[in-house]
Amino acid sequence: MARTNDDSANINSANGNEKLRTLANILRLEQRRGYRNDVVIGGLDAFLRRWQGEIGAHLDLPASYADMPPAKRNRWADATLTKIGAVPSQAGASAPKSSVTSTRQGQAWSQPVHKADRAASRTPAQSAKSNATPRKTAAKRKPPTKPVELRLEDDVTKIRGVNARTKTRLENLGISTVEGLLYHFPHRHDDFTDVRKIAQVVPGETQTIIATVWEVTETGRGRMKNAQATLGDDTGNIRVIWFNQAYLVRTLKPGMRIVISGVAKVYRGRVVFQSPDYDIFDEREGQMHAGRLVPIYPLTDGLYQRTLRRAVKQALDSALPKVREYVPDETLRLYDLMSLREAIACLHYPDSLEQVEIARRRIAFDELLMLQLVVARRRLEWQSSGGAISLPSDDERLDVFLASLPYA
Repeated sequence: MARTNDDSANINSANGNEKLRTLANILRLEQRRGYRNDVVIGGLDAFLRRWQGEIGAHLDLPASYADMPPAKRNRWADATLTKIGAVPSQAGASAPKSSVTSTRQGQAWSQPVHKADRAASRTPAQSAKSNATPRKTAAKRKPPTKPVELRLEDDVTKIRGVNARTKTRLENLGISTVEGLLYHFPHRHDDFTDVRKIAQVVPGETQTIIATVWEVTETGRGRMKNAQATLGDDTGNIRVIWFNQAYLVRTLKPGMRIVISGVAKVYRGRVVFQSPDYDIFDEREGQMHAGRLVPIYPLTDGLYQRTLRRAVKQALDSALPKVREYVPDETLRLYDLMSLREAIACLHYPDSLEQVEIARRRIAFDELLMLQLVVARRRLEWQSSGGAISLPSDDERLDVFLASLPYA
């Protein structure tokens, strides 16, 4: 359907619409990923259906983006970006960075203003200068590193990321080997299994969301530098701030999917997450720090949960298969016990709190069994020693003494 100039004017005026900006970001990421329809969790069609009322008045929406071949998706995306007022990026180019209103202006939680939304207002000279400068592509996440082959008796420094300083801190906890890490069990688990959509986030409750990073910026003054991010899924966007953790600006990249878990709060009329736990979303490797029952370990000064979790996870991945089961199968069946390897794994990363109790029961059985075996061994050693030591005596004097007793 052809659109009039008035329609185009309405579209450009709608650049302030948050959902149009979000769609523009999604389409740029789709271009970079080769139109695989994997930027939005659940597919782009879910986003378009949910916000059809807001964006359908300005755009020609496809009947099904999922059914389109990549070439047709490319043409529709370019046309849609042009109508929104954003310059279509070439496949493989990164989405433009966005700027966030300065906290000094009292608008730290204002909606992001994307450079693409300003494209329509640029002069031809500004546009030519911008287009002449090649844009850097977004940093791609490195593929998972092959696990190091570990033995139970290996020193903890064989684990990737454990240096001499971390080794000293682990030794303060009585951990010097890989096996020691396996048996360093958490004293509790934080339940971050309540996974919600952004539109379902409720202030004051502990909850988890899986979302795409749209932008990450550094905020704050002086030595107090913060990382502030805008995350989105098919239901909306949300702001997240990590206080005094500016390094996350280099860790989190636009287009990356992350899992965050924590308590949402209301700040200046907006629901935000403040310093939540986070993890990079990886369906193959699973999560360690969010989106599940997260282990909370006993620590020592200078040692952090994330460091210890990474070390324990490497030990589990590489050395757990080397743990030997010494309880016979018939005994395990008789007392309804899980295997030792399964118990160790479940105590660190269980699927449910009930599984934790079952695993603890197996470890408690082992502790009592070891105690009984030690007592039994000492009894056997005593019995095999020949009894008490024989003491020589004078039988004649002993008889006289016994005869002198009044009750003899």
